[in-house]
Amino acid sequence: MSGNCWDPIFVFASSGDNITPPPQALNWIVKVYGSVQEIKRQGQVIVYMVHEDIGHLGIFVSGRVAAKEHNEIIGSLEMVEYLVPGLYEMVIAEKACNPDICEFGVQFEPRDMSDILSMDDGLEDEQAFVPVASISQSNDAVCRQWVQPWVRLAGGVVPAITPPVRSTLRVVRPEPIVLADGRLVRLCPRPSRTG
Repeated sequence: MSGNCWDPIFVFASSGDNITPPPQALNWIVKVYGSVQEIKRQGQVIVYMVHEDIGHLGIFVSGRVAAKEHNEIIGSLEMVEYLVPGLYEMVIAEKACNPDICEFGVQFEPRDMSDILSMDDGLEDEQAFVPVASISQSNDAVCRQWVQPWVRLAGGVVPAITPPVRSTLRVVRPEPIVLADGRLVRLCPRPSRTG
């Protein structure tokens, strides 16, 4: 990870979510950081919470979830700022309830990567995505090599043009380009004069 996110990260998942179940919502932590030591080394705080049974949309719109989890998350945001870097599970425990209102207590339990991995049945089901990732990386390389220079050029920003693009430009546009500010940009070097 590039280490450019220092704000606490909060992940709210649910075992009843059949669209983004907890393993899918949380495995990225293991893949990106690898260990809690790495999370700490990067000065990151990651807090996750797993609801027992609410569905995918219920995480966001359920009145029951709003009355408990959302209130406790919002009410605990300042506490999260004071956690030392690491991986935590937010645990909400019921303290007292009467017909009108319930009171809850919040704890941030330190966790390890094994706690996240224990929710999954293994990463074997992700093997089907390896070819997709390979194709995506190849497409990205092609775009960076061939498309990105043209896009930048069209936007008035002239990058360091790669040799394959330069040889194509020699045929397509051997003369210099005049930018909006009047500067000339020669994409192809002038032929040397000998003799």
